[in-house]
Amino acid sequence: MTGAAVLDLIDAAQPFAELEPLTGDELRRAGLAALDQACARLKAAQGDGSTAALEEAAREAGSITAAGAADEAFAKALLSAEAAGAGLIKAIGAKAVNKAIVAAMKMGAKNPRSFSKPIMSQPRPGEAGNSAAVHVLSSPEDHPVAVAAAPAPPRPPDSDDPPISSPPS
Repeated sequence: MTGAAVLDLIDAAQPFAELEPLTGDELRRAGLAALDQACARLKAAQGDGSTAALEEAAREAGSITAAGAADEAFAKALLSAEAAGAGLIKAIGAKAVNKAIVAAMKMGAKNPRSFSKPIMSQPRPGEAGNSAAVHVLSSPEDHPVAVAAAPAPPRPPDSDDPPISSPPS
């Protein structure tokens, strides 16, 4: 097996992280970001591809709203405005644009999008407590030498003076 084949296998492997669904503000922000991306693709489409791009964006919006990440009325209004900006209302009419948005959003709603964040079950390399993060020294000369301090002499029982410790060797 070649090195490139091994790298392809590694790239294709599923991550070792569990996923936790987003909630609240995180879900709303992720949903709005996803709607923005869908609208950006609609803006970028031109000519005959605009109608297909509208349907794709509306399907995506349907899956986003079905996940509870955005309000359906807001998504429809946003898509209508983007369609008008792309010249679709002028080209195919407002009724056709509205019909395409509603139909595609219904299709998208059948498969709600998953919005989640990874949960790492183990610390990543470099984080505290991970043995993989310990710096490995390259040669024996690089290892620090531990110097053991000489033990203090025993203290005589009748002396009030503190013990004298010997200097480290």
